[in-house]
Amino acid sequence: MSDRQTWGRVMVNFNENFDGFGGAGFAPTPGAGQLDSDIWRVSGLSEGATSFGGSFASGDFARGTDADGGVSTGGAYAFEVGGNTFLGFQPTGSDMTPGTITLKITNTTGAPISSLDLAYDIMVNNDQARANTLNFAWSLDDATYTPVALLDYTSAEAADALGFQTVARSTTLTGFTLQDGESIYLQWQTDDVSGSGSRDEIGLDNIVVTAAPTGPLAFDLVNGTSSNLTSFAATPDNSATNGAFVSSFFDVFGITDRTVNFDFADDTAGSFAADTFGIAKTGDTAPFFGIQDLDNADNPGGTGTATWTFDVSGGTIGDISIDFAAMGDFESGDNSYTITVQLDGLPPVTLFQIDSDDSASLTYTLESGTTVTLNDPLKIDIDGDAADLAGYDGTLTNGFTTYASSALNGMSGSTLTVTLTAGVNNGGGEAFAMRDIVIDRAGAVTTPDLAIAATDADKLEGDSGSTGFTFTVTRSGDTTAATTVDYAVGGGGADAADFGGSLPSGTVSFAAGETSKTITVQVTGDTDIETDEGFTVTLSNASGAATISTATATGTIRTDDIGITAIHDIQGQPIPARWSVRRSLSRPWSSGISRTETPMPRATCAASTCRKRMATPTAT
Repeated sequence: MSDRQTWGRVMVNFNENFDGFGGAGFAPTPGAGQLDSDIWRVSGLSEGATSFGGSFASGDFARGTDADGGVSTGGAYAFEVGGNTFLGFQPTGSDMTPGTITLKITNTTGAPISSLDLAYDIMVNNDQARANTLNFAWSLDDATYTPVALLDYTSAEAADALGFQTVARSTTLTGFTLQDGESIYLQWQTDDVSGSGSRDEIGLDNIVVTAAPTGPLAFDLVNGTSSNLTSFAATPDNSATNGAFVSSFFDVFGITDRTVNFDFADDTAGSFAADTFGIAKTGDTAPFFGIQDLDNADNPGGTGTATWTFDVSGGTIGDISIDFAAMGDFESGDNSYTITVQLDGLPPVTLFQIDSDDSASLTYTLESGTTVTLNDPLKIDIDGDAADLAGYDGTLTNGFTTYASSALNGMSGSTLTVTLTAGVNNGGGEAFAMRDIVIDRAGAVTTPDLAIAATDADKLEGDSGSTGFTFTVTRSGDTTAATTVDYAVGGGGADAADFGGSLPSGTVSFAAGETSKTITVQVTGDTDIETDEGFTVTLSNASGAATISTATATGTIRTDDIGITAIHDIQGQPIPARWSVRRSLSRPWSSGISRTETPMPRATCAASTCRKRMATPTAT
């Protein structure tokens, strides 16, 4: 009777042809001839409405079977015509005028659904002089329904003797995001339109609901996982598990992580506060493709290539995106990286061109808030179409940032090859990395993505009260639904006392359509003599299918309290040579000690030390 299947994680198919329906009503555990009340609901009958999960097996809800129509009693039937059975209704003045038939479809794919292909047959016996409707609408909350005018149907007012006729309807439903576990309600609505007397019998058959695939076509190095990756190769391959560099093991060209080479690890907020390089922060253990000092005794040319091959036969290609990070004083003219893509036998197309800029410098911010300024940063050009460096699209930083190309958007094929070609990389302390290689599906609603950045978070703390340090959380991709994400402040020198006694934390909530939210961290002012202090704000626990591409941002609390050092702390306090003690110092100036007041000579009076008169003790 019905066929509900889940194909992998991205496709669901519902097919109801009513072959086993016998007009015996509705029940949550359907018996012979019944429909499943967990997914079917009917309203507008004279005996009331059914409910999802209820049992309704008599009266209007279960009028049994009828061959070829021609009934007069209102209610739900299993009409049989030429060996075909379908769900039908006989409307009357108190039945289905108006009325609804609602089908509840739940997403069990494990992934968001952004479109549904819907097809069904309207069955109508136009044997009466009435015009009746069977229109369609859908809803995500079973309260507010969106009509689809394309699917409207009204029977002719003038009767005919043709018996039941089939009217096919189909469309693609869009404009929503149905998360895994959520339901969509498909509703057919009936009512009188015109004419008089009895009503036409009407019904539904061959209902097919198909969720088009969603999510990327293919990807690699996304939290260490891949999908539809058929092969990977690197030449040379000095990855974390395959060391081609025998004499230069710590040089890297391959799949690696922060632990292999110290230039990849930012440990300023962890085990090595004095660290001055790093692209992977504390706790970031996800692998990436890394390059560090490719020119060595085992690879004297200093160049390399890496190739990813994906199966993209499952749909149409959309954007192709990669996350990049880099930090170092890259050698001008030597450090060059080109990422190309080739679909089947077509010519290669440039996705990204990356080159060092010897006319610029860049200040990199490490996890603790420490800043390092280096010359010759790497600039990136999307699609490789810029005439010169001035036209490049951005500068790579030591934080992984997503760049996307639409060079193949709308194309389809079987095999997609992504190739990284690295020019001479011959310097230590020059870390380059890429990960999250994603081939999106054309037209797909991308997963919501969250990122945090410091907005106004490098300030003086003040002597009292509190000062707001602000951070911005941005949401990209699919923003049609609500999203929440937790945040927490951690120390990077600062502690709970700097925030009023406890480290702040909370939840950021995005309503549907919102793309930006501000976190304000209140820093408590004081007059303590202390150094500048850093702190971090970290995102976690994003709701739904949202990802977090940039989880951490840093703030710096600048001290505005200056300590005054007394001159005697520098010079000490010896008894002046012109003093002498005759008896006791318990009574200054009267126990054998006298003083005279001697003006300071004008010629030796510095502006910072001048006084009207200087008291100079003398011995007596």
